[in-house]
Amino acid sequence: MPESVIRSEKDHNEENIENIEPTTGTVSQGQPLIIWTPGFILRFVLVLVIGLSVAGLLTEGWVNESYPAEWSELIYTTFAFACWFAVLLSAYSIWVRLGAVLSIIWTAFMGLHFGITLLIPLTQTNQSYTVIAHVVAATDITLLGSYLCLSIAYTVFRNWDTWFFRLSPIAAGVGIVVAYRFAPVPLQHSLRGLENSTAGIALALCICIWWLRPSCWKVQPGPAFLLGIIPLLQLFFSLPHSYTGGEPLFFTLVVLLLSALAAMRILQRERQYIR
Repeated sequence: MPESVIRSEKDHNEENIENIEPTTGTVSQGQPLIIWTPGFILRFVLVLVIGLSVAGLLTEGWVNESYPAEWSELIYTTFAFACWFAVLLSAYSIWVRLGAVLSIIWTAFMGLHFGITLLIPLTQTNQSYTVIAHVVAATDITLLGSYLCLSIAYTVFRNWDTWFFRLSPIAAGVGIVVAYRFAPVPLQHSLRGLENSTAGIALALCICIWWLRPSCWKVQPGPAFLLGIIPLLQLFFSLPHSYTGGEPLFFTLVVLLLSALAAMRILQRERQYIR
């Protein structure tokens, strides 16, 4: 897989090197690629502030047992879905288009997860846990595929990128085996245990794809920061811990909000390239 990815990236760079300088974000004709325009900054800040404020209010309402948590999650999932769909319609790069498709599928899996827990409470049947485990594993693997495509777009591969994609599959395989071997007793030697291990390693690899590659920080610092936080929060709240408030719900809404903000940032860049 890494060699095919590298070849595809080289072909991609050869097609665009005459028009785009990925490390500077400028066009060779001397026209600067300005992403953070005043209008976009205003929209971005408004969505961030309003999104966090509404997330806090919705979490407070859930804590007071005014409505199920899944309704709030479905609202934010719909918003993230709409943002990525807009990226798909406006994508200039084929890699961004593929990443947007996988991000749309990711939001669909997230919505399916919330819908299942809303319609079939986990306290009623143990079968729900098995279904949720399947959905969570598919969700995290889809997120990994999306990050792979989005991180390749407009990024010139360096030696470290080449070695990263050569070593990451090996490290991921070893991590899955170790996590599965030392899983808690109820999950040892079970399909759910394997799915949980795979999902956790996929999230860890999502973080590494963005945060351990300097080329991503040089070309796409905004998406690298925003998209890297999402799996970090998901990993943190997947750890066994007892919560006394609405922290899991609030940060689930934050994850979906960050995904929507990253989509807005990528959409702004794609529109600049089209112009």
